[in-house]
Amino acid sequence: VTLTTQFKYYFDDEGSLHCVWKNEGTDKFSCYDTFELHVLNDDGNWYKVSKGEAVTFNTNYSHGIDPESESNIRYDFRLYSDGLKDGKTYRISTFFFDENGNNYQVYAEFICDNALAEEEMKEVSNGMHSHREEPTYGGKINIG
Repeated sequence: VTLTTQFKYYFDDEGSLHCVWKNEGTDKFSCYDTFELHVLNDDGNWYKVSKGEAVTFNTNYSHGIDPESESNIRYDFRLYSDGLKDGKTYRISTFFFDENGNNYQVYAEFICDNALAEEEMKEVSNGMHSHREEPTYGGKINIG
């Protein structure tokens, strides 16, 4: 099971992430649309991003992902954050559950960098070509 962000670089005014869940195994699993957003601080530690007040988000909605398939899910973080800060590294943290009810936490990292996000979308001679559509871009997976 892997989780990646659709793009490696994001603009500071984006309010959501599109993530790709990929199931390369033989068993079905489920993921929920609950998540946390963290920022990597200058001290090397991850800190939860929030607007300051408590945000409660409960859901019973899950996404089942069959073996050898993938699913795209959009995570809207505008409820949690006033926006991304240019030059900072972020990660989304969420869970998936296997058929036996075991849960696993996963993280996908991305970078807020307006200049590099713009480069991903640079214009080339044959028209607009987005590097964001190339498979080499995307966040990392960490299973904890």
